[in-house]
Amino acid sequence: MFNKDEFLSIREISKSFEEIGPRVLNNITFDVEEGSVFALVGESGCGKTTLLKIIAGLEDATAGEVIYKGNKVLGPSSKLVPGHIGIKMVFQDSALQPNFTVQENILYQLKHFNNGYKSDRLEGVINTCGLDKLRHRLPRQLSGGQKQRAAIATALADEPPLLLLDEPFSNLDPINKFEIQNIMLDLVRISNTTVVLVTHDIEDAYHLASNICLLSNGEMLQIGTPKTLYQKPVSPQAARLTGMVNFWPSDLEGISISTRGSYLAGIRPEQITFCKENDKISDGTVISHKFMGSYYLSYVKVSEEFRLFVSSTEALLKPGQKVYLNFDPKTVIKF
Repeated sequence: MFNKDEFLSIREISKSFEEIGPRVLNNITFDVEEGSVFALVGESGCGKTTLLKIIAGLEDATAGEVIYKGNKVLGPSSKLVPGHIGIKMVFQDSALQPNFTVQENILYQLKHFNNGYKSDRLEGVINTCGLDKLRHRLPRQLSGGQKQRAAIATALADEPPLLLLDEPFSNLDPINKFEIQNIMLDLVRISNTTVVLVTHDIEDAYHLASNICLLSNGEMLQIGTPKTLYQKPVSPQAARLTGMVNFWPSDLEGISISTRGSYLAGIRPEQITFCKENDKISDGTVISHKFMGSYYLSYVKVSEEFRLFVSSTEALLKPGQKVYLNFDPKTVIKF
């Protein structure tokens, strides 16, 4: 019996598409716990989808191995039919059969089960995903959000032990995206399905995943919980991938920090506050001040060499206005 903590293990995976070519992936190692949602986050072209295909057994690794439930996942060079029976991969915009209705798409995934389970499971995912009035429509008769709900229902219909999702929310508006993500989380919890999700949107990863792996140019930058990655990024690149951040040399004139050594300092916009002159660490001039919905984002010129972003609830600032800035030095990230 495999250990729950060893449900899925990625061990030193590397990938090159040419024998002596550059590596698309380089020595990637992490574990995914059963029943969790795990996110792979990085910019386009960093190797996320290639890694997902290797996990699914649809692509051969150049080096390393994928262990699923204690057994090695074989790639297409070792299997007549690529893939693994317990691992389902859903590519963006490719989950639904175009000539099947929503109900027929779901039932197709349940074709190997008895009629009792098939009927119960069909109604369960239809109701959870809010698809009752859409069950007899074809995919071309659905909106983007409706189609994505149907795709999630279809992917999770047969309760796959491991589901791999490649950028499943990239074409959705924020309202539909949030609703569909919550539906997916409900189905995952009900089915105890483990999900590995690829996304370039860190907000998706924060909402869905219990652990996140940051990738850049085929390298693993950092792995951890959303809170750890946001508050304690290990490098400037990791900080950029996890949210908006301001950088400056620690000895920069106008915003110097009284501490030993020289380093690159980083701070999130919401950790900077506007204050009275007597409380200032620095001052500056507002370049722009934009309403962002739940907050205002200000772009402030501190010196000729340095500008920074500040998020706040200050509604009345105007371009050209003099402002005073403060922050807790403990919130500064040192690189």
